[in-house]
Amino acid sequence: GDVPGPCREQIAENLMCKKLITIQNVAKLSDIKKAISTNHHAFPVLNSKGNFVGLMPRNFLLVLIEERHFYGSNIDATFASDK
Repeated sequence: GDVPGPCREQIAENLMCKKLITIQNVAKLSDIKKAISTNHHAFPVLNSKGNFVGLMPRNFLLVLIEERHFYGSNIDATFASDK
């Protein structure tokens, strides 16, 4: 498709954040809260080897927190300790 006129002159380097904020594919709630406290709209997801495995939109993270969809056996204790 065609690129809109105003976007033709844009360079990704000028639009993208210089300090990349990533999250792990299994992350602590405190790390997720730290990421969403920024003004970023999405976060690269890295596996345990540091490889890129996906992109997680901010609104998905907010829903996961709101719905309390956590991984682990002691969810309430984890949630309380990360407040």
